[in-house]
Amino acid sequence: MINECIKYLESVAQNYKTGIKLIPKAELKNIDIPLVSNFYGSKDAKLFFVTAHSDPEHFLESPEGELLQAAIQKGMKLSLDDVGIYCASKPTKLEGCTPTIALILGKEGGWEVGGGEVISTEALFNSLTNQQAKKQFWHDLQLVMTKL
Repeated sequence: MINECIKYLESVAQNYKTGIKLIPKAELKNIDIPLVSNFYGSKDAKLFFVTAHSDPEHFLESPEGELLQAAIQKGMKLSLDDVGIYCASKPTKLEGCTPTIALILGKEGGWEVGGGEVISTEALFNSLTNQQAKKQFWHDLQLVMTKL
C-alpha cells in the first residue's frame, strides 16, 4: 500500500507550489507503523483472506473491502460468515486460527499464518486499478475454490 501512495504523491507533487516532501524508500523501513488490526467473519473458517490496509477498522467500507465482499458473495457464492478476513495496518502474525487456506492479498511479505496452505495474490488496490491484476486475482480465487 505504501508503494501505491508514493506513486500517487510523486504523480501529483508538481500541483503543489510548496511541494510534497517524500521520505526516501530506504528510510521507510525505519518507520514503525503501529499495529492496528480487525477481524471479520469466522475464526473457524477454512478460508482466510489476509490483507494490509491503512484503516483496518473500516476496511469493509473501503473500495478494496467492497471488492472483496463482492468476490466472496457474488463470485464464490459464500457469505462473510463462511470465511475469515484479517486486516491489519502492517503484515504480522495471525494467532488463534488455523485456516486450511490463507489467501494473502498483496505481494508484500511478513505475514505469518499458522497451518494450512498460503497463497499470495494481487493486492485489492491493484485489482481496482489494473485489469490484468483483477484477472490474476479472479484466477487465484478460482484456484482457491477448487481446493476447498
